[in-house]
Formats: sequence, C-alpha cells, structure tokens
Amino acid sequence: MVVINRDTYNEAFRQLGDREVYRVMPTDLTQQITEMVNDRIRKLLGDGYIDDKTLDYLLVNSTPRAGRFYLLPKIHKKGCPGRSVVSGCGTCAERVSEFVDFHIKPLVPEITSYVKDTKHFLQVLQNLGRLPEGALLVTADVVGLYPHIPHKEGLSAMREALGSSGQSSIPAEDLLDLARIVLRSNNLTFTGKHYVQILGTAIGTKMTPSYASIFMGKLETDLLEWAPTKPIFWKRFIDDIFSSGQRARRA
Repeated sequence: MVVINRDTYNEAFRQLGDREVYRVMPTDLTQQITEMVNDRIRKLLGDGYIDDKTLDYLLVNSTPRAGRFYLLPKIHKKGCPGRSVVSGCGTCAERVSEFVDFHIKPLVPEITSYVKDTKHFLQVLQNLGRLPEGALLVTADVVGLYPHIPHKEGLSAMREALGSSGQSSIPAEDLLDLARIVLRSNNLTFTGKHYVQILGTAIGTKMTPSYASIFMGKLETDLLEWAPTKPIFWKRFIDDIFSSGQRARRA
C-alpha cells in the first residue's frame, strides 16, 4: 500500500489527458453498453452457441457501473509515475471479458516463446545447454504495451490464433465481436468525469493478459522472420523478453 499526496496523483490527469488513448465523454455510457452487451449475448443463444445457463451468467442483470480508473505508483522510479488500471469489477463488460478469456487463454501456451511463470523459465534455462562463446544475453520489455495495442492489429492476431487452433466451440468471428465490445466500450470514471479508452486494452479487464500475449506472439513472429540475424534463444512472458544471440562480426 502506498500513501502519496493528492498533488502527486495528478499523474492520473496527465495520463487521461492523452487524447490518443482516452476520450472525454459528456455522459456515462454504461447503460448504452449494457444494452449492446445483452443484445450480443442473446444472439449467441439464438445461434445455438451458448445455453440458458451461460446466458444467465453473461447477461447484465444487476446495476452495472463504469470502470474505476486508478494508478499503481512506481515508487522505485523518478517522479513516481503510475501504472494505469481500470477496475472492471461490476462493469457491464466484466463477464464478457471473462468469457473471451476462457476461449483464448488456451491459445497462449501454443506460442513458441511462451513462458508460464518463474519456475517454468528456470526450467527452460536449465535445459538450454551451453551457449556459443561470446553470445550476448539480452532482456527487454515493451513500454506501455496494454494501452497501446492497436485494435486492428490486436484483433487480427487473435483471429489468426483462433483460426490456426480450432479449439474453441464458439466461432472466431463471434469471439472477435465480443472482444471488440470489451476493447471499444471500455468506459471509465475518475473524479466524477467520464472517459472511454479508444486505444489498447485496460489493465484490469480479464482478457487483457491473454489478448496481449497473442498480439505479441504475432508481432515477434513477424519481426523475427524479417530479421537478417536470428537469435539463438527467445522467450517471453507477456511483454518481458529474454533472448540470446551472437555478436555481429566486423567486416
């Protein structure tokens, strides 16, 4: 738990002021989004892809509310910047996001660079064997991955992963429609003002880690395919990358 001055929390207004990521709304969009979610869920039932029990779980029956924006202060960094989080608890897209995650989460371990957790990573390193003499060890991560995944590229990566897997009982286009609702209807509130996130996905909605991992899997596959020099080793946990390669030889 971190206790900071209210003035320091102005970092939240700085982030919400980024018009490439957030848009100020004159009113709360929760009711409109609720109707859109319920219509789409009823269509899944009508098409025979979910049963009545799943319908009852996914329908927004109670009084939903907008997501709550807050920061996780990075006290180890200069200026104490904050990681933006939108709490999805009680929002109209909360269970839709959970439903999408249920169907795309099994796709993540199929990615070649997949790392489950620290224990798995240590096992991978143990099995790596001896690297060539002079090999470089490299760590890297993506700055602000979640709020900067373009919707078009993210959904395209998700479509490709669903198409190559064939595991889901729900058609890919239906899952993509639900994912679009989660991504494009991420309305939130902060100090009484209403916003909607127009780029990326929020930390706080359940499908985010799986969705981001699938996007990164597609991105790294394309980049490594184009790279003239291939790494010896490449593993990734969401946006944290560990790789090794040989030093470039001088001409």
